[in-house]
Amino acid sequence: MIRKGSLLFIVFVIGGALILYLLSPYGNQTVSPVDDDAAEINAVIDLEITEFRIWVSIETDLWWRYAYRIVVKNNSENDLTVRAVINYLDSDGGMVDSTRTNAFSISESGKNTVSGHSLISLPGAQPVTDAEVVFRREY
Repeated sequence: MIRKGSLLFIVFVIGGALILYLLSPYGNQTVSPVDDDAAEINAVIDLEITEFRIWVSIETDLWWRYAYRIVVKNNSENDLTVRAVINYLDSDGGMVDSTRTNAFSISESGKNTVSGHSLISLPGAQPVTDAEVVFRREY
């Protein structure tokens, strides 16, 4: 099963402090505060994963190479620069390994495709049955 969904960041300014709150299908969380200048840049960030696939592209006796492809749509009113973190999961939802992409930009209301690969050593590579993507904002 590959998870798809939208991530929504909401910015609150409370008593002069900036609080960034992440709403996602994987659970809500408060993200570490950033400087006050960021409040003027983005009030709402909304990313939608329109396609997310992983597959084994090479198998050896020491490691497996997992390829990935992510298509992301920017539903917000601002250009964004983000980095994707791909978490490879086993059947119980435990994280087997993770990798992160280089930072990439998505124009206002635009789409971007990111692809790459990860090498996962054996025996850890065999139980991968699922993956999830988390986006990190780059400033």
